[in-house]
Amino acid sequence: MLGGAQEIIDGYCRHIAGHGIGDVEAPPPGVSPAGTAGSCASSPVDPYPSADASSTDPEVRYAEWIAELKRAGTKISPARIVRMIRHRRGHLVWLETGDPDHAGEAHILRQKRREEFADAAIAEHEIIDVVFHCLRHGRFVGKHKAAEVYEIEIHGRSIRIAITIGDNGFIVTAHPISRKRRLS
Repeated sequence: MLGGAQEIIDGYCRHIAGHGIGDVEAPPPGVSPAGTAGSCASSPVDPYPSADASSTDPEVRYAEWIAELKRAGTKISPARIVRMIRHRRGHLVWLETGDPDHAGEAHILRQKRREEFADAAIAEHEIIDVVFHCLRHGRFVGKHKAAEVYEIEIHGRSIRIAITIGDNGFIVTAHPISRKRRLS
């Protein structure tokens, strides 16, 4: 009977938060586990809860989520996917390889943005992990233009990251944002 109740709770957590109560994830290096809001369990969660973790091929790893998006009529390029998660609000978000001039991972990792992240004490190899950590666990503090702004603690510092997500869930860009910026 207890197992049945746990399955119901686990299913609810997966539906609401995109992860089950037993899923585990380590936060990116330097990110404090304290204040990781948005988790259904007391421990951090797997960033790929419905994904096939045994595969590195995005079309296999995220097959269920890709199918869900396609059924909804969303245009998506599975071969270009870098990472996907279910946003804490329930919708799917994903990052594609993109290009430096417009959107995606290449846009986030272009020289100007790498320098901005470095100024916030975030190494290049941590950037994408930090962006996804913000979406799952960061404290939403407002919006700046079209971007959602999240606050996290990393390397002993509290920083804000602005993340622009298209209406379809595609992550357009992300960058640190000053606390002096006015948020809506």
